[in-house]
Amino acid sequence: MVKKFTKRWVALCLACMLAVGVFALPACGDKKLPDNSEHGVNITLVVLDLDGAKLYEKQALTYKPSLYETFNEFGELQVRVTTSFLGAWIQSVAVGEIIEDSNGFRDFSYFSENAKIEENFAESKYVAVYHDIDDVNLKDLYMPNLTYNGKEYYYSLVGVSLLPLLDGATYILKLAAY
Repeated sequence: MVKKFTKRWVALCLACMLAVGVFALPACGDKKLPDNSEHGVNITLVVLDLDGAKLYEKQALTYKPSLYETFNEFGELQVRVTTSFLGAWIQSVAVGEIIEDSNGFRDFSYFSENAKIEENFAESKYVAVYHDIDDVNLKDLYMPNLTYNGKEYYYSLVGVSLLPLLDGATYILKLAAY
């Protein structure tokens, strides 16, 4: 009698946890990105090397909702990303220019080999994303902040596909090591 009651109790608890999980998990990833399609937002994008030296800085008006979708608007950058169920993450950023040959083939030419930052797990390097959006849902509280030009920037908790673009915000892509 006790074993039947215990089995039913455990089964009921598991069913309840499953029901709560089915309804709660979709809400976790249901962050709405801003609709910038009508007015647009002014943002600043900065690229720093491992030592914190500036490789690139540009302000731009964009109508896109996320940082991932706006990379094409920065023509001097070539950004390579990888995607996962957590969103898009940056693998490399290169500063250079698009060159088109007589056949219409487009290629990317680096300004110099120093104008490229990329992850390299053998050397424990990765591309970190920082921003100045003071939202606890967007900043990683366990990672150190970055001070650049006297201002504090937060380590991003989310990938670039989930990082919203807000008017006046600055986004920094920096080569980091662990």
